[in-house]
Amino acid sequence: MSRSFSNLTSSLTFAVLACAGVMSLRANDATTEILERKYGLTKLGERLWVLPQEIELRGKLAELPKRREQLIAAEKDLDGVVQRNQRAWDESRPAAAALKQSLARLSSADPQREQLERQIQALEANAREPRKLGSRGDVRLLVIELASQRCEMLAAIVWIREAVPAIIDQYRTLSGDDELSQALRSAGEGQRLGPQRAYKADLRRLADYEQLAATPWVPTFLQGGQTRLTLLLDERATATFTWTGDADQPVVLTASAVQAAGLNVPVDADRETIQAAPHREVIAQRITIGYLRLGSCVLRGVRAYVLPPEAEDVGNRLGRSTLAGHRVRWEPERLRMWIDDER
Repeated sequence: MSRSFSNLTSSLTFAVLACAGVMSLRANDATTEILERKYGLTKLGERLWVLPQEIELRGKLAELPKRREQLIAAEKDLDGVVQRNQRAWDESRPAAAALKQSLARLSSADPQREQLERQIQALEANAREPRKLGSRGDVRLLVIELASQRCEMLAAIVWIREAVPAIIDQYRTLSGDDELSQALRSAGEGQRLGPQRAYKADLRRLADYEQLAATPWVPTFLQGGQTRLTLLLDERATATFTWTGDADQPVVLTASAVQAAGLNVPVDADRETIQAAPHREVIAQRITIGYLRLGSCVLRGVRAYVLPPEAEDVGNRLGRSTLAGHRVRWEPERLRMWIDDER
């Protein structure tokens, strides 16, 4: 009888503990649901609850050193091509001059002309005139890669600078929420709300990354005899423009570029007939771009015209008037356009 009573007691104790465990799990599940679903928090490690924006911030900060190495490598590759081409060009000049002199002495019907012309072509294939190096296909790809790396780093820097104070403000607001505080206490001992760390040191380091990407010059290349350069629109999206140097050339954007950049075009935006390109008038919508960045040069409140879809072939274009008040110097042999260079 005593043994039966002991077994019964043990069974009841086990049942009570099991019931308590189930209730505890349910309470924890309810607490987790509040923290995750109502407040959008994610648990990091054993005790920290953070906003998804902070997780994104941590990811972007972790990417910066990689971006830095990629940017340095891209610039080094391009500089190497420029230097090798310059050396090859300088070394080929005496031979090219001698071949051209020999060619000039031959009559148009001389059978030796073809051989001399092939030799000249071979020299030109190995070394491009430095001012025209940007027209080489492989060089264009390197320039585009470098420009994209620079713009993407600058866009990430802007995002981080804006995100940190916004995230801190969100945490400050959440820390005063009584229900959230209660949920953290119910979640277990030592559970706390983010941020994971103070980001002041991270913000200070951004200046070093920015200095690398925001130089007084921007990479350029040649396509169809025109100078092309990649810019940052509204500090978040890249777009490649044709530089005309024409004082009357307005900033024009294709409809696809506007869509890719996420720029807002009001339904009631003014429509104007503009000279979008030489001998090409179109009716375009006028908008204002908050920021247009060319390296270290940032233009604010830029008037631009959005081309209709049927004028997509005009492409994005940028004229000298947009940089009125800024010093501009083109250095095609180094594939650069300098803006406000102090030298």
